[in-house]
Amino acid sequence: MKRRWAMAAAGILVLGSAVSHIGVRGVIAEALLPPLYAWEYFHRVLDPRLPPSPTPSIRDPRPLHLQAEAMRADLERTFLIEDGKLLVLNRPDSHLGDVCLWQGVYAATAIFEWRLLPTERNLKAAEAAFDGLALLATKGNPLARSIYPASLQTEPGGIQYHRDENRQWKEDASIDSTAGWMFGMAVALRFLPSRRAAALAELRKYADALIASGYRLENSDGTPTRFHRVGGAWLNSPVGVLTTMTALRALAHTPGGEQYLREWARFRRERQDRWAAFASGPALWRNQTTNHNIAHLALSAALLVEDDLDTGGRYANGLARLERLTFHEGNSFWIYLSIWTLDDFRVRRRTLPAAAAAWLAGRNDHLARARPAMFEWNYPENKMRAERLNSERSEIEFVKWPFGPRTPKRPIPVWQRPASDFVWQRPARALDDWRKLEDKTPLRFAPMDFLAAYRLGLLIGALSPEQ
Repeated sequence: MKRRWAMAAAGILVLGSAVSHIGVRGVIAEALLPPLYAWEYFHRVLDPRLPPSPTPSIRDPRPLHLQAEAMRADLERTFLIEDGKLLVLNRPDSHLGDVCLWQGVYAATAIFEWRLLPTERNLKAAEAAFDGLALLATKGNPLARSIYPASLQTEPGGIQYHRDENRQWKEDASIDSTAGWMFGMAVALRFLPSRRAAALAELRKYADALIASGYRLENSDGTPTRFHRVGGAWLNSPVGVLTTMTALRALAHTPGGEQYLREWARFRRERQDRWAAFASGPALWRNQTTNHNIAHLALSAALLVEDDLDTGGRYANGLARLERLTFHEGNSFWIYLSIWTLDDFRVRRRTLPAAAAAWLAGRNDHLARARPAMFEWNYPENKMRAERLNSERSEIEFVKWPFGPRTPKRPIPVWQRPASDFVWQRPARALDDWRKLEDKTPLRFAPMDFLAAYRLGLLIGALSPEQ
């Protein structure tokens, strides 16, 4: 009995010592990460799926650059409002739920275009997109899910929907909102000099609001949003922690940035950079692609502003790990974004950790997996709502998960997938959607997803302007 009491006392002392050194959050992270990584390895061993066929299923025979030109023209004509400041992701009855997420991706996409072709027209487009992203930080605390002119025809507002004579907006910001917003801000901070000071000012307001609220997302009335855990709880969303640490790190070496550096160091001491680097994980056959998408955005944003080799190395390895997990998707946007981000970190810091370096060494194989989906578009048809019944197509070859359902062996060609807001965040093996569609109102989604991947592909040399 005495021995048991002694062992219990020793265990309490060890736990107390760990808590005093790395905090409760650090103990939780250190306890959870090993089984999560083991579960991921188990998932990858069981995964029966294969990457896409190297031969794309082409529906639109035009060269990619002509498709891109047509999509850009339609984007500007149909899906941009307020002199190009705000993106509308669909027409009509525009969605309100994830505007902040997609405005961030659009702002980055506009900046990519300006980097590729630095004309005055492209600069104005990039600056307008950034200004629209900043507008989303004028409501909520520190962000709103969406903000549009009061006159825009939208879906029903739902919870935390507000309007005045000029604007309508939806608060209840989510982790997705922070991922997109931070991605756009990080790209602007690094690659849009004319808005660098404005980006730092926006990040400072964002960080100050989070510090004051105890690192939780809030509505204007002070209530927490439904998905508010970005650093203040014992257990937070890894992506939420990533976006918080990105803001703190971006401000750490600015004038008066000592408090942000202290906060970043506290997060790091409590092992939150390790927790954040996990970003997203598998759940066997369940749809996790939306989580993987915001994880890619958040890891990329964090790496773009990180100059600490240890923390940056964890993020780099996290991005490479996420790419191994999603190997079978053939997701052009994720692959191009990962290569672009890791290349940038390697050039700045002149090194990469082993796992990230090993993944990047397979660049040609990764680009080969990314290539088919870029050639399988059929815009605007593949971005228009219509019934899709892929489960009834006899030519699709299926495999079966152990203890789970059947799934297509390889990704379905882009033009045959159900229409969606952002193709790259939806499952590449999506079967049926819009079944027995009763609402016959034409619904179109913006082609921003193709343009984001296309411009990244050009930036990293995966695609050529003549293709």
